[in-house]
Amino acid sequence: RLCRLINDSLRSFAVQIQLTKEKEKDVLITLSQISREIRGWEDEQESDSDHDVEQQYSGDYHDCLADIVCLLVTFLTDESQYVRHSTSNVLVGVSNFIANSECKWDEFLRILCVCLEVSMSTILSSTSGVTGSTESDDDSSSLFLHVRKMMVNVNWYTVAGLVRTLRTILKNLNQCPDGELLEVYCKSVDVCLTNIPWELMNGIPIARSSESQIRSSNDLFCHGKVGSPVSRYVFLGTLLQLFCSLVRLITSVEVSTSDKHPVLCTMTNLVPKLLYWCSHQQEQSNRMCSSHYLRHKILMLMIRLSFHVHQETSFLVLWLQLLHEYFEDLLHQPITGCQADLDDCLEGSPFLSCVPDGQENHRMADRHLQRQAIFLFLKCSIGLINLGKETATNGSCASSDSCLTNHLESDQECCTWKKGSVELSEWLERHLPLETLVDHGMYLGKCRHFAISFIQLYMAEDDLLFEVLLHLSSLPFPLERKDFKENDKVFDKVKEDVGFRLSKVFNPVHLFHLFLAEVSLFCIHILGSCYIIFHGYVS
Repeated sequence: RLCRLINDSLRSFAVQIQLTKEKEKDVLITLSQISREIRGWEDEQESDSDHDVEQQYSGDYHDCLADIVCLLVTFLTDESQYVRHSTSNVLVGVSNFIANSECKWDEFLRILCVCLEVSMSTILSSTSGVTGSTESDDDSSSLFLHVRKMMVNVNWYTVAGLVRTLRTILKNLNQCPDGELLEVYCKSVDVCLTNIPWELMNGIPIARSSESQIRSSNDLFCHGKVGSPVSRYVFLGTLLQLFCSLVRLITSVEVSTSDKHPVLCTMTNLVPKLLYWCSHQQEQSNRMCSSHYLRHKILMLMIRLSFHVHQETSFLVLWLQLLHEYFEDLLHQPITGCQADLDDCLEGSPFLSCVPDGQENHRMADRHLQRQAIFLFLKCSIGLINLGKETATNGSCASSDSCLTNHLESDQECCTWKKGSVELSEWLERHLPLETLVDHGMYLGKCRHFAISFIQLYMAEDDLLFEVLLHLSSLPFPLERKDFKENDKVFDKVKEDVGFRLSKVFNPVHLFHLFLAEVSLFCIHILGSCYIIFHGYVS
């Protein structure tokens, strides 16, 4: 039924390389009719005769499914964003219909992933000048040859449309309670990601685009040629969206071996490459909304992956290096002076467009990125400290009573907690320099001011704040000392200990009390504003 419907309706349009405006309108009407027809099939009760036909075709390999998928994918190369969007809707409808029919959905998904593999391999090979090969370990060589023969004029929008289609199919899997389809999906996507020659992406030059080019929707969707910087930008955005959605769904659905699923490892291994590809899309002096978006999505992906990947020392050290390399500006951005005001509540809201100041929008986006980057930094640093707690407790590396010190001694490799404590110590030193802390009274005042600023930074995203507090609660804080209050020499020695500094700045109980106090002040401010508005209305 699918073969007859799609072939009879679209085959005549597929031979045309460029659609005229009139033909584009006809294609859109036809794609819409196909979508409605397939949705109608989903509501029908399949008869026994229909099942007999399915069994007849399931006995031998048939190119029917590969033909209609490849035929639809050819329309993802069109310059019209409306044609691409409608084509993606048809592919999602085909996926839903086959899944509900419980027949060949895994084959459909495999063909879709092979289309993505072939498209990426073709683009990367032609752009980089290196001949790439897409091979498979199974007996699907005939399928690869069949798909490669049908897909010739591919571009970045082809792969972006395929990735967007895969993401929409993934979101529909929320309705599958047993996670069986998700397991099939994860395996197919993992094979696809593994076979794509990602190393060829490094050889593709990225031209710098002006702010007007990126923000203009006309420019954003009209440069579909191979190697176009803006179209590649769109591909990276859709790829990050797919990865974030996949990690989130694996988290929410019971999947066997979800914590060690190969696709999670594959995405984790791609993080350094993704950071490199997204890092130089624009000039440093040209802060654009699109760059904020890519940085936001890659940080979100790293945060979600950090809850799944087994956090070994090498993993945590690598991610700390990546944070310093690509997000050093966010880590060093001042925390003090981040007032939690009502404008923060508009972040991510459709009402944000009513804020007239463009610089204010960037300031709010910067704070959001800063929260994400600092959260990852603290999580990785604290993770290193916790990994080394057992070693430090055994006395092989301990050099202070607090199990946290900023003095590196010999054999750093065996003392992972030292790496974590040094990272935290250097970060605190930049935000809270020791030379400015003359006596104990000034020390406590500066620490309290920093802690309040830290809470105010995270007031708009208190879910991240509580994750930070949970990680801080695992730190081995030192016991409270009182002898330095009257002895400046003792205080001068103690204040340099990172454990002592963390206990004064990042004590989770104290931070939680400060959070409650800030919430109370915020509520009083809102109630006061409501009273003034109501009083003025009554008057």
